[in-house]
Order: sequence, then C-alpha cells, then structure tokens
Amino acid sequence: METVLKDRKQLRRLFTIACNSFDKADNQLSCVDKINKLKLIEEKALLMMACEEKFKQLLYSENTSDTEIEREVDESETYIDRWRSLKQNRWKYNVTLSLGEKERSIGLSNIEKKKSMSKVDVKVVLLGKEYSGKTSLVERFVYNQFNGENSYQNTIGAAFGAKKIEIDQEVLVLGLWDTAGSERYESIGRIYYRKSHAAVICYDLTDSHSFERAKFWVSELLKFEEKCLLYLCGTKKDLVNCDLKRRAVDYHSVTDYAYEIKAEVFETSSKTGEGVDELFYKIGEHFLQRKTLETDENKSGFGVFSMEVERKKECCL
Repeated sequence: METVLKDRKQLRRLFTIACNSFDKADNQLSCVDKINKLKLIEEKALLMMACEEKFKQLLYSENTSDTEIEREVDESETYIDRWRSLKQNRWKYNVTLSLGEKERSIGLSNIEKKKSMSKVDVKVVLLGKEYSGKTSLVERFVYNQFNGENSYQNTIGAAFGAKKIEIDQEVLVLGLWDTAGSERYESIGRIYYRKSHAAVICYDLTDSHSFERAKFWVSELLKFEEKCLLYLCGTKKDLVNCDLKRRAVDYHSVTDYAYEIKAEVFETSSKTGEGVDELFYKIGEHFLQRKTLETDENKSGFGVFSMEVERKKECCL
C-alpha cells in the first residue's frame, strides 16, 4: 500500500505540473503544438489513472469504510475530470486542423459556438450485474463499435462516456456512467448514480440471475433517487435471436415488473446495434418532456402566486 501511495502522489504531481504548464502556454501555442503537448499529458494521465484504479482495488480488498472510499473516489474524480476537459480541447484542435485553409481562421470560433461536450444535460447511469453488457452498450452507442465480450474486462469503480443527440431540433449531451457490476463495489455505487436523471438497469437475457440482480439495483434507486427515470434493458438479444432456447428471462415477466416500478423495457444487442439508439433517444425524449412539464408547472405556480398577491393588494385598498 505504501508503494502505491507514493507512486500515486508522484504521478498526480507530474500530471498537475504538465497541465499547469499547458494552461500557461495555451495562448502562445499553435494547434499542432497544443496537440503534441496534449499527447504528452495523455501519457501521464493514463499512468496516473492506472495507479488510481490500483489504489481503489487495494481499498476495497482491505475493507475500508464507505466514507473513506467515497472521499478517495471524489478526490480521484477531480484529476480525471481535468483530463476529460483537456481531451475535449484536443478534439477541438484536431477538428480545426482538419478544416480547409480558407476555413481554418474561423473554424475554431465556429466550433466553440457549438454546445460543449464538457456540459452534460442528462446524467444517465448504467447499473447491473458484472458481464451484463453495460460497457458494450456504452461502446455501441457512443462510438458505434463492438469489441466482443472477450476484449472487455470488469469495470472498476465507473467509466464515463458522452454523446450529443438531437431531438426535435434541440441538442442534448448525454453523460453515461458505466458502473462496476461486481458485488464488492456496491458500496460506492450510489456515488455514481447520485442526482441521475435516468438509470439503465441492465440484465443478460441469457442469465436469469442477472435479472434478479437488476431488481436489487432498482430497489436501491427507489430508496435514494426517487425522481430518477428507470429503464430495464435486456442485453445480448443477438444470442436469443440465434437460438430461442437461450432466453432465460421471460419478456412478459419483465414487463409485469416494469409496470409495478413505472419503468420502460428495452431489449438490445450491442453486437448488431438492435434497440441501442432507440433506448438512449427515448431517454432524451423523456428528459425533454419532463423539463417542459416542470417549466409549465413553475409558470402556472407563479401565476397562482401573482393572483394571490393581487388579491391581498385589493384587500388593502
């Protein structure tokens, strides 16, 4: 533990120095120089994050208290958030460089006018048993790719991804928190689903136990995040399509349960893409509907308040 703590402190220091150096020189560097500097920072960031994950594993294995784990995770997130912000800059500079010579001078300002990916409109958390397909679901939606089950490792803590979508001419940024499914990480789960707008609870259509674990996460959410919209997501639909005998979770049983908890049901395949976009676009639609409803309620509430004030004024005359 002492060695990991020492490495962690050193890597955080080197990462911070590199970031501060970049921030100071930002206005004096060309786009090419910025990209090259960001590549160097990326190398330090990857080493740092690997060490952070190793440190978290040690905390879990030593039965550290939930409070201490939460504090350490929050502290790690401040460094990881800084790296995400820099990654966004790198994407911006890359796009600028790819523009034609005539457009290059105005390209950066146009890009900056677009909605920044660093601002998340809809926080979506993915919960479920390990190997239930959460990471594959995020990979398919955000990057439109599927790497195959054998290339994925257990998520430690949580991973983050974001994607812009457009619904009814309104642009939304969906922030997706892919949480660890292993039972030993349950205690830090609520750190990630806190203040979520929507939760996608995943279960493997070929694994009945994964659906029982999904019910556990639903009960957790209902205890701590009552306003969070729920979506039950059966994954690995392609396996069931190829062989109906492999289905271990009955669709009608799921819809009956969904009715009880006021959730929506989707069956998806990250391999083929079936149902994936439909799921996340539906989340965006529901978010906008709720936003409109809350706005209308606030307006009507203000109207009632105004009427009460007018009545009081009349009484005083």
